[in-house]
Amino acid sequence: MKVEIIETLNFPPEIIFGVLTDISHHVDWVEGVIEHISLTDNPAKLGSIWEHMSDLLGRRLLTSNECNVCETNRKFGWITGKPISSQITLSLEPDKDSTKLIWSVESEATGIAQLAEPLLIKETRERIQKSFNGLNVYLLQAQA
Repeated sequence: MKVEIIETLNFPPEIIFGVLTDISHHVDWVEGVIEHISLTDNPAKLGSIWEHMSDLLGRRLLTSNECNVCETNRKFGWITGKPISSQITLSLEPDKDSTKLIWSVESEATGIAQLAEPLLIKETRERIQKSFNGLNVYLLQAQA
């Protein structure tokens, strides 16, 4: 399964990158993140590990994450071990006075999750779109 959504935000890449790597504030804008349980580094860097409680399809789940992509002001990403092993990558491309942000989620559904793949794709798209909206509001509030 691969889901990718592209949005343009009216902020420079360095501002957006700072928010993306500020894991302790993901609860403020990332859809479904309820609370942080643990975090090794903030801002995150390669090898940073964090756990958070998230709401996925109406169930509370502990999610473990490890940063495996970190190119300052260009890319940030992590691998999630459960409930479904996924690679999340956020790529930033400067575009005049704004930034094109590409949010990509790749995972391999196995077992019963394969049967639910159409539902998971729909849920992932909605979650990313709501997170984009939350990120934009968060950035606007931080700028005020």
